Amino acid sequence: MRKNEYFAEIQKFLKNLKRTNHILSSREKRILDEFFNRNITLEQIKKEIQKTFLQLPAHRKKKFSLTMLKDLYLKNPKKIPKNQNKKEKSILNEKKWKVFLKKNNIPSELLKLNHDIPEELAKKEIEGRIINFLWKNLSEKEKEKIKKQAILKMKNLRLSSKEEAQETFKNVLASTVKEIFKIPD
Repeated sequence: MRKNEYFAEIQKFLKNLKRTNHILSSREKRILDEFFNRNITLEQIKKEIQKTFLQLPAHRKKKFSLTMLKDLYLKNPKKIPKNQNKKEKSILNEKKWKVFLKKNNIPSELLKLNHDIPEELAKKEIEGRIINFLWKNLSEKEKEKIKKQAILKMKNLRLSSKEEAQETFKNVLASTVKEIFKIPD
């Protein structure tokens, strides 16, 4: 694979991951150049990008940059992940999801994604769709009950800003819906 194809593939991957147009900075290009020269495969980089991206809080995901991986590879080459040939199960083929959808009268179209994204992100995307679908189909009384449960869970949290409180409330609300309906992992 040529260097420009290598760069283009990572840029495309970042665009899909962040869901925004990502243009590689000169610093990111230097890092990718180093990865390329060290024969680090695209799969290894994509896996590390995905892992690092998923660990970021929501408000920092938009600012994700390859510079976050720099230390991992360039200062600690022993940390370079080994090629793993494990085939991950597709969420569409998992029996637990089919049973869950049928039990809760959820359309299977919610499991279909239009774009190619990593497995872990696909699961998060689908989980979010299911939670939204379930929430929209709840009565106002049930929604109020769940909101009260979420507020109780947040009672002892100290949040620094209104935005942080809103984001935390959404996350706690989603996890409460997930618990109530026993959405599979």
